[in-house]
Amino acid sequence: MSASPHVCVRCAAQGTSCCVSAEGVSGPPLTPGDLQRIAAASGLAPEAFSLEREIDAVEQAAWEADDPAARGLVREGRVRSLARRGADCVFLGDAGCTLGSERPLLCQRFPFVRRARAVAVKPGGYCLAVEEAGDLGGLLVLLGSSRARLRAIDAQLEKELGR
Repeated sequence: MSASPHVCVRCAAQGTSCCVSAEGVSGPPLTPGDLQRIAAASGLAPEAFSLEREIDAVEQAAWEADDPAARGLVREGRVRSLARRGADCVFLGDAGCTLGSERPLLCQRFPFVRRARAVAVKPGGYCLAVEEAGDLGGLLVLLGSSRARLRAIDAQLEKELGR
C-alpha cells in the first residue's frame, strides 16, 4: 500500500479507484479541450490515449440524467473516451494519475455532480474519499477542492462543449 497521505493515491494503491473499471468498460468521456491538453502534456497523439465509440440514445439519456455536465459530450452518436489498458486507465501509475493537473475535466470533478445549483456526490462507483469523508464539506477538503473550483470546472466544461 502507498505511504502517500493523499486519499486518491491510497485508493489507487488498493486497485479499486475510479481509474479502474470492469474490463471492457470505457474510460471517462473527453472534451475537445481535454484531448488537446492531454496530447500536449503527454506528447501522445489523441488516438494513442483515447478511443471513439458509438453511443445510442438510451445510453446518452442515462448518462446525461446521471450527470447533466455530460450534455454535449456525445456528437453525432459518438463519444471519445480515455482508453483503458485492461481495466486500468492508460494514465494510471503507481502513485495515481500521471496527468496531474491535465486530467480530463470530468476526472477533476469526480465524484461530484451538479444538480441545478446544488453539488452532490455521483451515485455508483467506488471512491475511498466518499467512504472517509463525513459529509460533503469534508469530502471537498479531503480532495483538496472547493465549491468555487467545481464551479470553475463546470464553466470550463460548458465553454468546451459550446453550451
